[in-house]
Amino acid sequence: MDLYSSFTTQFIEKALDGHALRQKAIASNLANADTPDYHRQVVKFEGSLQNALQKQSRHHQSRHTNGDEELELNATHSKHTGFYSSEQFLAEIQPTVDVQDESIRNDGNGVDMEREVVSMTKNAGKFSALSNIEGRLMRATKSVIKDAGG
Repeated sequence: MDLYSSFTTQFIEKALDGHALRQKAIASNLANADTPDYHRQVVKFEGSLQNALQKQSRHHQSRHTNGDEELELNATHSKHTGFYSSEQFLAEIQPTVDVQDESIRNDGNGVDMEREVVSMTKNAGKFSALSNIEGRLMRATKSVIKDAGG
């Protein structure tokens, strides 16, 4: 695990990867808007992000007791047994590209330009917001290191 690696930063990176793939799919849809029999591509990944976040949250909420003390058990390596590491939760996040078979025109093309432009705008906004959050996390880490004299 490097300096900037944490579940949060890795989670954000996975989300950025999903949005980047979605942007490519939308660009492909727009480029093929006049191609007969072209079926639009849709990228799905938010469900796997949500599942990984819920699993990681439940994992960290489970506590084990040792006498009167509560101990939180965490895996620090993927080969630890009985526990899950952040990498295992994050490995489940896999964006998928689905091809939709709907045709909206007589030539079999399934691209609606207005829908694609709206999707591209929304996706770009989400990507930008996530990039800003990741930048703030990195600046905060740098500030902590600087203040600590490192």
